[in-house]
Amino acid sequence: MINKLFRLTAKILGKPIDHQKYMHKGVVLCPAEEQLSPPAIYIDSHLNRIKGIPATSSKEREYCYLHQRTAKHSPTILYSIGSSILFRGGLWTGKREVMLRRLNEGDSRYKFDLKQAVLTDSDIANQYFGHWVHDVMPASLIGTAEMPSLAFKKPHYPHAVDYHHLLDLNTIYGNQGEVRNLYLLSDFSQNSHKIKRYLEIRKRIKEKLNPVDSDYQGIYIARGTTGVKRMLSNEQVLIEHLVKRGFDIVYPEQMSVEMLIRKLWNVPLVISVEGSALAHAIYSIALNGAYLVLQPYFRVTHIHKGICDAMNRPYGFYVCPPGNEVGSFVIDSMADLDSMIDRLHDESGNRNASN
Repeated sequence: MINKLFRLTAKILGKPIDHQKYMHKGVVLCPAEEQLSPPAIYIDSHLNRIKGIPATSSKEREYCYLHQRTAKHSPTILYSIGSSILFRGGLWTGKREVMLRRLNEGDSRYKFDLKQAVLTDSDIANQYFGHWVHDVMPASLIGTAEMPSLAFKKPHYPHAVDYHHLLDLNTIYGNQGEVRNLYLLSDFSQNSHKIKRYLEIRKRIKEKLNPVDSDYQGIYIARGTTGVKRMLSNEQVLIEHLVKRGFDIVYPEQMSVEMLIRKLWNVPLVISVEGSALAHAIYSIALNGAYLVLQPYFRVTHIHKGICDAMNRPYGFYVCPPGNEVGSFVIDSMADLDSMIDRLHDESGNRNASN
């Protein structure tokens, strides 16, 4: 996992880092852990529909999410890389005098001079909103007044800006400056330290907004047109069906974070096409609330399975076969979908009763 940390970070920092040099300087915030991993809920025949996996994953990894009974979580570690100069999106640990001269000649609008900081930015979070929500946002809670979190780029997602204002996240943004002791963060797994931060964000949301519990059977989060195009060709038919079942429908593109939270608060089930919009539910749905992820047949991925397991939330998925239009997919059986909804409601109730 340390290799992954420096490999991902290097895409932002501008040059590879010799990770072996810093491994002995790690501050362990949470050791490696094992956790029970309940099986996903799905229709067996749907596995034959899977025709593709995202390039960032693998078939072995995605099937592991479905069948493993114990999940192994990597530790959360801060790695000190010492005195560092950040300049135009690159990080330099040498040639201090040369880089300081360049800093003095650069644009002063984004400069900083810090005793210490933890870099919480990541290239993948700057591409996908969902990763910003479940990686960068909880990572920012590691920062303190004495050691703030630091990021190169302000999030360009409107909802990320909303979350920043709502939660008063302690993050400094800038791409030119000096940090006397810079830490890189390895925080990829859903270990207990990360779950505590998820719950802290939920607590802050509740204290700030005092939302009222949803009285709907579930919420459907419409896919919309943001992000990578994924067209559920009979979405309107699905919406009409879910409304009859007591669901509410939300359209994230048309709503602020506060509006979304108030709709989602303590709802027992959320349904959506696989994608970043599902990340809104992490902090808002019932503690034992379930996910039902509509998976396009051509890119099945279970990134939310680990989060659901860690939060003791049932996770289910429905693999959608091709629609009539090229690149589209469809819910081909509302009866099968109903059976999935019922199974997830039952499982959510069972977990709630056992707590």
